[in-house]
Amino acid sequence: MEQRKRVLLVDDEADLLSAFEFRLEALGYDLAVARNGAEALEQMNKHRADVVLADFMMPEINGIELTRIIKSHPLWFETQVVLFSCN
Repeated sequence: MEQRKRVLLVDDEADLLSAFEFRLEALGYDLAVARNGAEALEQMNKHRADVVLADFMMPEINGIELTRIIKSHPLWFETQVVLFSCN
């Protein structure tokens, strides 16, 4: 049996998180959610994601800085990161 891909969804907008959550879970992904970059790093420390979908503009740690941190980490550097913005 194939293991489900783990997706970490990062966005500070609750409505967008809900919409993405609903769709990604319906597609069968193992989903983790974070409301900002700091929470995303906590989630990555708990259970590394295969893919990170992150908002470009967030408080604390924005999407670009989050990507830099993930890509510079020795255990996470192969993680795919996709940034998005609703602006």
